[in-house]
Amino acid sequence: REIEHKTYLQIGPVPTSDQLHVFTKGLEASPLIQVRIIDVNGKTVFSNRYSSLSALDINTSHLAPGHYILSITEENGRAIQQKFIIE
Repeated sequence: REIEHKTYLQIGPVPTSDQLHVFTKGLEASPLIQVRIIDVNGKTVFSNRYSSLSALDINTSHLAPGHYILSITEENGRAIQQKFIIE
């Protein structure tokens, strides 16, 4: 019997201005967990790779006010995304 793999993503505070706190559960440990922030035009404004990820703080003070998407992609290609706002 196969066990369903569930991944959770929580970010805050929303809206934010200078720091985005990211909390995850259920990500596979690998050297290729990619974290990206994408603006409304589809441009990647932040990108970094991590070997494991359960909690992360991202400096967002350089980002213009607006709507963004946080995207986390595992090595197997599975991605989770969540929208957030910079004030």
